[in-house]
Amino acid sequence: MFTKVLQVIRPIARSIKYGRLLRRAEQDAQQKNVPSLQKPVSFIFGCGRSGTTILGKLLAAHPKVCYLFEPYHTWRAILPASDMIQLYGESAHGTHCILGKDSISETQIQRFNACMQRELSRSGNTSLSLIEKTPINVMRIPMLKALSPTSPMLHLVRNGIDVAIVGGSSSSSSSKSRWYHS
Repeated sequence: MFTKVLQVIRPIARSIKYGRLLRRAEQDAQQKNVPSLQKPVSFIFGCGRSGTTILGKLLAAHPKVCYLFEPYHTWRAILPASDMIQLYGESAHGTHCILGKDSISETQIQRFNACMQRELSRSGNTSLSLIEKTPINVMRIPMLKALSPTSPMLHLVRNGIDVAIVGGSSSSSSSKSRWYHS
């Protein structure tokens, strides 16, 4: 019985959590006249199962790092077209997997700086190095360079066959959740 209750409550709680995060990020993005960051944001990206999460967690353990784990809500607030799976609903301008420098204007740069500054402020130490990890950004490198030209970028690459083997042999994967055909 408890399991069934959790199955009902969990999606509702998740929806409330992500809605709250999006509203907060949208408020952050509205800040005007925000200075550029003292240190540029560092980006980690790569395809799924390439090790981006474990690397991010290792770096997050450092006391001088503020780590953002897949902040899709922040990206949606900066550039609504980045919500390609429409996690936060439809965008009036459409959504895209691949985004280039032409999708960035001064408004998006301002919104990016405002959101990143607020994340650092929430950490309690604005002198930390900010590291952001969103795997899909592997398809948005020109966009990232337009937002933050001096940012270091770490692109993890893994043999595609190994990715498929690990993705298919996960103990949590079921025949319904596999992304490949056997």
